[in-house]
Amino acid sequence: MARVPFGYKIEGDQMVINADEAAAVQRIFAEFTRPYIRAGLSEIATGLNVDGIPTQRGGHWFASTVKYLLSNSIYADEPRAIITRGTFDQAQNRLTSMRRGPTR
Repeated sequence: MARVPFGYKIEGDQMVINADEAAAVQRIFAEFTRPYIRAGLSEIATGLNVDGIPTQRGGHWFASTVKYLLSNSIYADEPRAIITRGTFDQAQNRLTSMRRGPTR
């Protein structure tokens, strides 16, 4: 069986929202997409670690873990959405712009 994404859990045969982890997912997207002074991937990971929020496996957060979570569309999929589609799209736009090299 595939692992359940961070923010969800299995109850019976259904995938449902895990409230504690969902709060962390919302925080990650909010910090990454806020209009002013947006946090970077490493800053978000550091903040989660400082606040003692464990990953799904109980470990530490890394920039790559945050990026992986931000890239997962399941968080905006109905009927178990944790964030809005608009917030997810904003995150994707920012991730895309981060990949671009310098312009000449």
